[in-house]
Amino acid sequence: MSKFKGTPGPWGVIVGKSNVAGVNSTFTIQSDERLSIASGQSQEHLGDDGIHEDEMLANARLIATAPELLDALDRLIADVERATHVEFGGTPWLKEKMAEIDYARAAIAKALREDAP
Repeated sequence: MSKFKGTPGPWGVIVGKSNVAGVNSTFTIQSDERLSIASGQSQEHLGDDGIHEDEMLANARLIATAPELLDALDRLIADVERATHVEFGGTPWLKEKMAEIDYARAAIAKALREDAP
């Protein structure tokens, strides 16, 4: 498995208020070393089509947990692979679980892609 080449976690969310019309809140994702990882803002000025403050905060929390989610998924895949081969080799249950493992591997590969913007 490839290693994550981005800023190591954990990351945190810093929320601020905005002086820009139609933007109530902003967020910045920061590393423990206070390095800025990502930022964004609410978009109340777009009405129902915009991202409102509660949705913005939910998105920010998900982004901030990315390093832990990636690590947890990687560990879970390793554990399930070990358990399925030892206890359930060749059974229909194994085939189903391996399909789920392939899905998880694809998600990790997408997160670690170097050719994507």
